Parts: sequence; C-alpha cells; structure tokens
Amino acid sequence: MKLFLIKDKKGKIFGPYNEHEICFYIEEGDFKGEELFSDYPTGEWKPLSAHPVFYEKILAQLNKPDEKTHPSPSSVSIEKSDSESNSIKEEPIEPTRIVGPKVSKTDQKKKIKIKLSEEFKENVLAEEGFSDVIEMEDVQKKFFLKLKSSLKVPLLVFVISVFAFALLLFNTDQKNQNEQPVRLLSIKKSRSHLEKEGMKEKLRSAFLDYTTKGTVSYYLTAQMQYVRVLESHPDEASAYMHLCLIYLELWPFAYQDTRDRGALNKTLSSAKKHDKKKNYFNICRSVQAFIDKKFELALMILDNDLQSAPRTMVPIVFYIKAKILKSISNYKEANSYLQSIYTIQAQWVAPYLLSGRMYYEKQQYDLSANRYQKVLSLFSKHPSANLRMGILEYKYFKKIQNSERRLKTTLTDLNDWIEPDILIEAYISLANIYFRQNNKKEMIKYSNKAYALEPDHPDVMSLKSKLKDTSVFDENKIQARGLIFKGDMFVSQGDCSSAKKYFKKAYEVSNKKNALAAFKLAQCFWQSGVSGQAIRWLQRSINADGKMLPAYFLLSDYLSTLYDFESAKDILNATRSQNPSHYDLFKAYAFLSLRQKHYSSAITYAERALKFYTLDIEIYILLSKAYLALEKSNKAYYYADKAVQEDRNDIQAQIAYALTLDSANELYNTQAYFEELIKRNPSVVEYVQALGEYYFNKSEYEKALDQFQLAVQQAPKFKPAYIYLGRSYSVLSYEEGRKGDKYEKALKNFLSATLLDVSDPDPMFYLGQTHIQHENYQLAENEFEKVLRLNSNYPMIHYYIGLANFHQPQDKNWEKALTFAKTQSAKNPNHFLPYKLAGDIYLALSKGAVHDPQEVQRKYKLCAKEYQKALKHLKKSIEVSMKLMECYKGAGDLDSALQLGEQLVKEKGLSGHPELYKEIGGLFEIKEEYEKARSYYLEYFELRPGAKDKATISARINKLIQDKQNLSKSEE
Repeated sequence: MKLFLIKDKKGKIFGPYNEHEICFYIEEGDFKGEELFSDYPTGEWKPLSAHPVFYEKILAQLNKPDEKTHPSPSSVSIEKSDSESNSIKEEPIEPTRIVGPKVSKTDQKKKIKIKLSEEFKENVLAEEGFSDVIEMEDVQKKFFLKLKSSLKVPLLVFVISVFAFALLLFNTDQKNQNEQPVRLLSIKKSRSHLEKEGMKEKLRSAFLDYTTKGTVSYYLTAQMQYVRVLESHPDEASAYMHLCLIYLELWPFAYQDTRDRGALNKTLSSAKKHDKKKNYFNICRSVQAFIDKKFELALMILDNDLQSAPRTMVPIVFYIKAKILKSISNYKEANSYLQSIYTIQAQWVAPYLLSGRMYYEKQQYDLSANRYQKVLSLFSKHPSANLRMGILEYKYFKKIQNSERRLKTTLTDLNDWIEPDILIEAYISLANIYFRQNNKKEMIKYSNKAYALEPDHPDVMSLKSKLKDTSVFDENKIQARGLIFKGDMFVSQGDCSSAKKYFKKAYEVSNKKNALAAFKLAQCFWQSGVSGQAIRWLQRSINADGKMLPAYFLLSDYLSTLYDFESAKDILNATRSQNPSHYDLFKAYAFLSLRQKHYSSAITYAERALKFYTLDIEIYILLSKAYLALEKSNKAYYYADKAVQEDRNDIQAQIAYALTLDSANELYNTQAYFEELIKRNPSVVEYVQALGEYYFNKSEYEKALDQFQLAVQQAPKFKPAYIYLGRSYSVLSYEEGRKGDKYEKALKNFLSATLLDVSDPDPMFYLGQTHIQHENYQLAENEFEKVLRLNSNYPMIHYYIGLANFHQPQDKNWEKALTFAKTQSAKNPNHFLPYKLAGDIYLALSKGAVHDPQEVQRKYKLCAKEYQKALKHLKKSIEVSMKLMECYKGAGDLDSALQLGEQLVKEKGLSGHPELYKEIGGLFEIKEEYEKARSYYLEYFELRPGAKDKATISARINKLIQDKQNLSKSEE
C-alpha cells in the first residue's frame, strides 16, 4: 500500500496517508487542492492536482453544491492539468514563519532519573552503558525548533530538513510501506453536516467495500465512511456495529496502542449513548472483549444478543462467534456458524476467508481451496485468497505452473496489507518452484523475501540448506513486521519466553528504532518477573519513538509497582506536553495514587477518567478498592457491582465485589460469596487465595492456612500463597509464645516464594519481620539488607534495618540504627515510626552516656524532639507521650513534662494507664510539691492495687511530707 506525505501552503506536513485516505479528506474538504504531495518517506513535492486520482476527486468536489465547511470553486487553484503532470517540478516555496511553541534552551528536554537502588541500576540498567536517566523530549517542540533554524539555510537544505524530521515523526525505521501499521479512526466532532442522501450513499458504499472486497485497504476506506457518517449522525446506531466489526478486522494490522484503543473506547461510549436498545452497542462490547482475549465474555454477550437481535445483526453475530471459536480451537462449531452465514449473506467475503484458513490449518486442503475459490469468484483480485490458492496449488495440488503464475502476479502487483504467515509461505513456494526450475536468481530473490519476514522459519532454513551458500541472505533486509507477528502468536498462546527472541530480533533489524518491538519485549520480561529488563526495554521503546505514549504509561506503572513513586509521577507529568488522551493520563495517575495509598486522589483521578470512557472495569475495581480503604462501603459496593455487571467472568471484579459484601449488602456476606465462587470455578486459584487473605485480615489464621495450603496444592508455583502461608505461620508462632515448629514452617514458605521469583523482595521482607518477632535480630538485619539491595524504595525498609540494629545491644549498632531511622524519616516525613525509633535510640543512648552529664542532657533533648515529631503524626499516643515526658525530665524541663502529663489525664481520662499517674507523681516529688505528688500516687495505687512498690512509695512520700511539715513548724 503506497503512502504519501501532504504539505499545506504554510509548509506544515501531514501524513503518511494512503490513497484512499487522501481521497476521503479531499471529499470532506480538509484538503482543497492547494496542497503538495510526495511519496513517503522521500520523494519530489508536486501539486496535489498532479496525481490523476486526486485530480479527479478535486474536480468532483468543484462540481458539488457548496457546503459550509467546503471551499467554493473559486477558492481552489488547479495549477496543472493531468496531461502535464510528468513535467511538473516542485515550485519554489518562500520560507513562511513557523508558528509553534516557544522553547527555551532548558526546556527542550526533561531529564528524569529512575530512583531505584544502586544495585538494581548496576545489575540491569548499566549494561552496555545504558543510563538510568530518561530524557523526555517533546517531539513537537523539537520539530518546530529545527524548522525555525532551517529557514536560515538555503532551500535545498530546508527541504532536506523537512524530510529528515518527517522521518523522525513518522517511524521511518520501517523498510517498506507494508511495514507501516494502520490506524483505527476515532469518531470526532462533525466537520460539516452530511445530508441524508449523502449519508445513505456512504453507508451503502462502506458496506459494499468491507463485505464484497474484504481486504485491509477496503476496510480502511469503509472505516472512514462509517466514521464520517457517525460524526454527522451519531444516532445512526447500526453504523456502530459495522464500524466495530471493521475495527476487529483491522486490529491485527494496527498499532494496537493507546490511540487505537482510544478510538475503540470512543466508539463504545458513543454507541452506548445513542443505541437505545443496546443491540449494536453489545456487538462493540463483544469486539472489545475479543480484542482483550476475554473470549468467554465475548461469547456471553453475543449469546445474550441473539435473543433480541434484529435479522440484519444475525450474520455479524455468527461471524464474530466463529472468530472467537476459532481462537479457542473449536473449529467444528465455528464452521457451523459460518455455514449459516452463507445462506443469509452469500456475498460476504470474510466468512469464506475465515473458513478457508481453518480448513488449511486442519490440513483439509480441498475444502480450504473451495472456500478461497469462492472468495475469488466474488473478488478476483483478492490478494490473500490468491496467495493462499497459489500456495495450495504448489504444495498440495502440484499445479506448479498455475501456482507460479498466480503467486508471481499477485506479489508483483501487491499494494495491500497481507498476513505475514501467508506472505512467508508464498515466498517460500515461489523459491521452491524456481529451485525446481534451476532458476537460482529468482530462487534467491524469493528466499530472501521469506528470510526477511522470518529468518528462523523451518522452510526458510531448508531453503538455506538447498542453496548451501548462505551469504546470499541479506541480514539488512530482515523486516520487523513478520517477527512481531510471530512473537504475537506466541504471546497469544501464553508463551512469552519464545516470543522474546522474535521481538528482540525485530528491534535489532530496525536499527534499534522499533518502539513497538521494544514495548512488547518489555511486557514479556515483566510477565517473566524480570523487572529490570522490563524497565530497560521500555526506555528503549521511548528512545526509539518519543511519541509512543503507552510506553510512558507502562513505565510509570512498572516503577510505581516497584515503589519508585517519584519517578513514576515525573514521567506522567512529562507526558502532558505530548498531548495524550485525557482518559489514559487520568487512569495512570489514579493507579499511581492507589499504590501510594492516596485514596482520595485515586478516586478523583479515576472519576475524571470515567468522564471520557465509562466502561472500564479496571477503573471500577480501582474505585471500589479506594472507597473500601476509606471505609465508604456503599460506594465501594456500587463500583464493584458495576465492574461485575460489565464482566461477570472477570476474576478481579468478582474479588472486589465479594470484599464489599460484609458491610454493604444484607443478602450476602463475603465468606459465603467466595465459597460460591470457588464452587463454581474450582480451577481459579485466585478465588481460593482471596478467601484466605480475607480470613487473614480478620485474624482467623487457622482458616487462612487451610485456604493457602489448598491454593498451593492447586497451583504449586503460585507465589502469593507461599508468602501468605509464611505470614500466617509467623503470626501463629508469635501468638503461641514462639514455641513449636510454626517458626520453621514460616521460614520454609518464605524461602519457597523467594525461589519462585528471586527479584521479589516481599518474601525477604516478611522473613525479616518474622526473625524480629523471634528476637533473631542479626538474621532479620541480613534479610532487610537484601531487600534494600533489591529495591531501595521498598516501604519502610530503612526503618526496619534500623529497628533490627537497635535491638542488637552495641553502641555501633545503635549509631547505625539512628542513621537508618533518619534516612527513613527523610523519605517518609509524615510517618511516625522513624521518629519514634530515633527517639528510642536517643533515649537509650542518654541512659548509657553516664560519664558526661552535659552529653546526657543533650541526648535527652534530642529524644524529646524526635518524640514531638512522632506525636505530630500519631495523635495522643500514651506510649510515645510518656517517653516524651521522660525525655523532658532528663533534659531538666520538668514544667513541660508536667504540662504534657496533666493534659493527657485531662483529655483522655486514662484510667487504664496507671504508670502515667506514677510518672506525674514522681515529677511533683522532684519539684518538692509532695501533696500533689501523693494525690497522683494514690491514683496510681487505686488503679494498681497490687503494685509492688506501693509500700516503698507510700513510706517515702509520707516521710517527705512529714519532714516538710516539721521544717515548716521549726521555721515558725
């Protein structure tokens, strides 16, 4: 499919577009005939009217009645006639002022440093000199800057500059036009009103294009027509169904990125609003589920639809069901639906193509050929059908001459997108034909073309062995598209391990400029638990294409999962300059806020995202979790219920729904609902695990153990179950006085979890906590140090290293503990624990520094400051308050100590804390206010009648009072 660039009279460049798209924009008045065009990526600029097809479209527009947004005939300048097109040269262009954003020298790049641990960076990011700094370039600003500077140089250099930056903006790492993915068009606000007759003509034309032709180029044309109709007439509900079906056909050839998904989301939202009966809307929902590989949900939607579907919908419902059934290898039932379509809509090409592919994959070649022949009877130039027929003629029917003629003719005239697996087989077939004819030149030609699409294909390897001289294969001509297609096939089968090599090869053969290959490789590494490599490849994706927004969003998501919240937020802030979809940006901010436990912010961002797209299950689940954390159970239930209504088969939606039932639903409770889910879905280990976690959070540890053990039996490599088994055994061991074998069982399960994923710090962290509970502080420190080396952003890890050191009775450990406490308070200034730990350390040091009274007092003052900070974030803690009183006393500030103590008694009425009264009594005793001291001591004795120090204190205070009375009398 040939592509073109368009330049308007101001010098602004658009594209690349194919011929159909340019014709569409001419019809809609967006291109008026004054523009220039050139071949993509490089070519001579010519007036738009110099192209025969575009010229005809421009003339046709001139003869149409004037519309509001269309140009009048007099406003269009036709420079040359078609007959003169060959002699047309590019006209000199006067440099025009480029209007763009002002960019200062410091504003060209935003540098973001990943704030993971040094060991993480050294082991992963520093390979091959790879930097941990992401340079977030605003591509639009950069383009305008270069254009402005280019105006100062001669015209030839200016033209070269324009082309150079066209290459930058439009992914010119691809080697031919068929490498370029297609775009799903988004429904936007109407550019102009479309009259009813015009609308009917577009609907008729679009329907014929996609049903009777069935190629990607015709799907693209039909897509434009349906989008145009819906922009002008959004209540034309049936058009949504056809547009969504076209999205489904185009998806394998599309970018499949945020922009494409945004187009589908917008169509879904508009369909939901304008389709009153929801029949056509449900077709779009089933397409979205299919694209997301939620096959059960897609089938469920279609099955429900069949009950009330209009007759015109039936073939489409059958066709989508057949595609789904093929995807899950249910060929027999799929073909039964296709057979039904033939009797209803016999002129529709796509069902025959699908059936032909299924028969081919099942090696039923006669039946496959029959279906492809049917396609060719409807559209004799269908490229995929011709290529498949040529392959069948060569491989299985031994019609060598027919095969050669058909394959070569089709491939020579090919101007459409073709599935890479069909192309490879076609090239291999031709190469083998020429091998039989001893035509080495042609054999090498087509062998190289197959090699370029998939170098490791078994039949390509066979060709290499036949040729013996492998130097004829040109590594530089390997194309990324076939490799990515092959990688996607493995991913769809759940085999990311095999997919990695294809994505990596695709990246390498594109001169390390294939952003999509790097992006997909990152996803596979993350799925495999290799987080560092995932981050590394996302950075490469961004470097390859600075406008690939999904890479930014995914990198932010991964970093926030690794607790590097600051870098994640920096990345999201930087993407604003790239003008991303509001929906995707708000969604990313919402998930970041949820992981930070900023629940109110998460809700704000999520609800803003819903204003743009109201059908996202992930957003509903997020809102349910956030409201549940804020103890707003009715809101949590509302959103969890919406998630379940959208997809009853979504595991996370069902879990979120179950967790809201105890407090928000009178008919069901959480436990009963989980048990019902497990009974209905015995193979879903996530439900077993969720019930176990529910018991664990309710402190029902024995019940939790039963569930986690069941999960491990069901899925021996399910890491979360091992972690929670360890946590459950740890708690039970502590509750039972640290006796028995539960401590050892906890250690064993944490070790099992670590062996499943050595990059996950969670098992090591919980193991460290378990050692602390059992007073094995050195072992605890060792585990926490491992966590720190893996991820320096792990929550509160510096605090726990400090805590483990504080419990080791040596001054050097205490100094180390203090350093870690200070580090943690700097990282988490709003958390009370680091301040409390620092206060405890200073208090312990003050009691140990007996040789220097001034140093002792200084330590007491320091501990008072730390406890004050702790109380700022932990309101009215009796434990911390009493320690603060002790620090005041040690520092000689008795008045502050007494003021705090009396305030606590007054505000809290702390009858359950006798030590507070004893402490206040002691302070008054120091101040020689013995009567007040005795009143507080009496309160202490009343609260603790069996106090062992009662007699001693009573005797001492009575003597002090008596002595004071005697002294008073003697003075009189």
